[in-house]
Amino acid sequence: MIVLSAVERKIEQFVADLNDKEITALYAKLPHGKRLRAKLILKIGGESLSVVKTAAVVEMIHAASLLHDDVIDDAYTRRAKPSLNALYGNKTAIMMGDILYSKGFLELSCIDAQVAKWFRTQ
Repeated sequence: MIVLSAVERKIEQFVADLNDKEITALYAKLPHGKRLRAKLILKIGGESLSVVKTAAVVEMIHAASLLHDDVIDDAYTRRAKPSLNALYGNKTAIMMGDILYSKGFLELSCIDAQVAKWFRTQ
């Protein structure tokens, strides 16, 4: 799906905007999964730039939640590969999750403040 690759590029751009090589390298080590949430958003919302950005943000927030979940559950693998906390420790995994949450919500608020408010209440 061509538009799904646009979501991947948008996530990579959001991470690159942080201008930190270590964060970019850590993000590259995260498994991307099936991107079901992004596919659903694209199916419902279409292929506009704001929809691509929204799908990218949702995937970033999901990745952040998985990083935190792995720490809470003492999970040392994700999709049959070592988890970030197994490779770099719980502090690094939590901080990376916090960075993805923060950047995701920042970008979400730039798309539409009403959308960001809705996400906070869910």
